[in-house]
Amino acid sequence: ITIIANGAMVSIAMNTLKRFESVGIDAGLIDMFTLKPLDTDMLEEVSGRTRAFLVCEEHQITGGLGSAVAEFVSGSRPMPVERLGIMDTFGESGTPEELFRKYGLDEESIIYKGKALYDRI
Repeated sequence: ITIIANGAMVSIAMNTLKRFESVGIDAGLIDMFTLKPLDTDMLEEVSGRTRAFLVCEEHQITGGLGSAVAEFVSGSRPMPVERLGIMDTFGESGTPEELFRKYGLDEESIIYKGKALYDRI
């Protein structure tokens, strides 16, 4: 699987790569530092070497990076795309660590989603 992340999610996702490897899941990471324009050349290149994308973003799950990747994949090279982000809900206050854990944006959530995605492919 290939994790596509941006912002603070890049370092969190990077921390999961060794954990994926330890359970036999070959995972890579793309730092998609721009949403517009979306780096479709990179996505095209990587999509030839992966079987699924797990998009991790630290904001609303609709209309962001995951949506852009899903749109690209549907028109270019269909494959599973899972999105990890904040569901349609009101935000709260707290430390970044508390909020990332509350909204499922922590390492454990990435591992959980990644394993479920891997089991599907």
